[in-house]
Amino acid sequence: MTYRISSFVSKFDLEVPLDDNLPLHYVIEIYESEGTFFPRVFRWESFLITPTETDLGICEEKILVKDEFFDWDSIVGEIEITVKISVINAIKERLGLE
Repeated sequence: MTYRISSFVSKFDLEVPLDDNLPLHYVIEIYESEGTFFPRVFRWESFLITPTETDLGICEEKILVKDEFFDWDSIVGEIEITVKISVINAIKERLGLE
């Protein structure tokens, strides 16, 4: 069994405006392990939540969820800024903004 030891390097908030809709909000975290930088990408999403075993009604909450609609593990680099730019370009491409 091998372990990957990494350290947190930086965090970026990205707001992507869309046509007549509310913007999408992403959180990009960059980590470093053995001289290689890699991202973890999250999205702010709204959910209707029904608490169980309480008298509280349904409420809408924003939750930060890991974005798994893209293979973020394929983006690695030797420089932090290139990883950030690659993630932003992948998001724009996926949303048809490029």
